[in-house]
Amino acid sequence: MDFAWTEEQQAFKSSLQSFIEAEIKPHLTSWYRDDVIPRELFAQMAERQFLGYREVDGRWVEAPTMNQTIAAEALAEVSPGIAVGLLAHAGLGLYALHRFGNEAQKERYFLPAVRGELISAFANTEPTAGSDVANISLQARPVSGGYLLNGTKMFITNGTLADFLVVSAVTDPEVRSKHEGISLFVLGTEGLKRRKIRKRVWTPSDLATLFFEDHFVPEGGLLGELNEGFKLIMRTFTSSRIGLAALAIGTALGAYRLALARANSRETFGKKLFDHQAKAFEFAATLPRLEAARLLVRKAAWLKDSGQDYTLAASMAKFYACEEAKAICFFAAEVFGASGIMEDNPIYKYPLDAWASALGEGTGDIQKLVISREVRKRLETTGPQFEI
Repeated sequence: MDFAWTEEQQAFKSSLQSFIEAEIKPHLTSWYRDDVIPRELFAQMAERQFLGYREVDGRWVEAPTMNQTIAAEALAEVSPGIAVGLLAHAGLGLYALHRFGNEAQKERYFLPAVRGELISAFANTEPTAGSDVANISLQARPVSGGYLLNGTKMFITNGTLADFLVVSAVTDPEVRSKHEGISLFVLGTEGLKRRKIRKRVWTPSDLATLFFEDHFVPEGGLLGELNEGFKLIMRTFTSSRIGLAALAIGTALGAYRLALARANSRETFGKKLFDHQAKAFEFAATLPRLEAARLLVRKAAWLKDSGQDYTLAASMAKFYACEEAKAICFFAAEVFGASGIMEDNPIYKYPLDAWASALGEGTGDIQKLVISREVRKRLETTGPQFEI
């Protein structure tokens, strides 16, 4: 078992780190003030093939998941909000389109997006349907030449920035199981009413409510098969959980480094904070938890890249990484004492952002539900001696 990065991964990480230092860090203050990720950043990331897709022999293919975790972690260490905006674009909207779209859909939306010309969003959450995906109520009614969409989507990352959306909708409200009556669509945002949501987490990412009022989608906008959307959503979320877990690791690591710097400079009772054994032991106890979470993320990425079933690993990584990120970030903020509550203190955003990471692509309870179901499946096939 080799824990070292390959030469290609090391080169990718080094190139990305140089980009972050030159093109992201100098602008963070103004981006936070304006509460927006500039479109140019999406374009720059795409141009350098940092968004999880790369061109090979004239074809665009998904980059190794391990590379995607490197990117998510590195970006989140500096700015979890920027990381989530880019991750939602690449790991949700573009992933679904790349995996399930036809050639015409890819030509119109995917190819311009990976070239940095378009931004995507994945619109699934509704005011009364978050983790309960099957409970969505946005309707897609068949009409001549396509469908009319009516309903509301909420908490959509990149919602006001997006040039196109991947949207879930009810296409057969009469089926006995709601899971069987959902479809996915890809559509442009022209004429769509959108409203930005003001928030205190994941700044400066964009979050929006989308209002569909007889919004027409041509027949060619159906993504995948009719009424098969629920399965596609689950496959998309399973994949994106790895990236979001890596984002949580980066968030925790960013907070941990800030706390270390603080503890190594702040003096109390005549010596540095880190020189107090009690505080040093807290830092010592935190580091193995951070590294354990990171190893879970890398195992999930390895399983996916090697073509194995990674459902269980993705949920374990997402659950553990997010829980540890919350704990580590709150610990880090406490190292700063009262100054940690000031909005202009860099540590201020990390506990909130770590908490937010636990909500996306399924809450902690949803991950426990997935894990328990996967364990039950193994119990039923091989008994308690299944491989762990």
